[in-house]
Amino acid sequence: MDSPITKNTTDNQDELFVVVDEQNNIVGYKTRSECHNDPSLLHRSVHVAVVNSEGKILLQKRSMTKDLSPGWYCISVGGHVEKGEDDLTTAVRELEEELGIKDVQPRFVTSFLSFNEPDSERVALFTVTHDGPFYCNKEEIEEVRLFDKQEIEKVKETITKRARRSLVILHFLKSA
Repeated sequence: MDSPITKNTTDNQDELFVVVDEQNNIVGYKTRSECHNDPSLLHRSVHVAVVNSEGKILLQKRSMTKDLSPGWYCISVGGHVEKGEDDLTTAVRELEEELGIKDVQPRFVTSFLSFNEPDSERVALFTVTHDGPFYCNKEEIEEVRLFDKQEIEKVKETITKRARRSLVILHFLKSA
């Protein structure tokens, strides 16, 4: 199970998230704090898998100051869709904020619903090919590392449940 919500966080708890129904229709806007403390508030997020030219995927180890799952491995880039943004805009913004990757066009793969893990999100999954260099935003990320499929299987239990679902969709893991 992923670690619980931490209270000693650098995440802006007043950031406004887009709350949606199961068909992805906007039903309102709530703060990060509200969304992360109420699993009934399904909100939009993105995952971006950064894969290098050798077919290895970049995973990030979340900073210990993150409000959810600090210290756990996660997908290359993840973030919440803020009020006024769409999924692609968020993916591009998060790539630059978290890893310093600019001037790329992420490719949409699919979206999925993720309930009570520990919050509830509608995740839009993207991929992008990039060989670095990668800048690590230390407020968000403790470290990044490239993994092949065999290496991911070895650290599977240290990867957040939601990120494991993305890795299964992308065929980097056999099961979540």
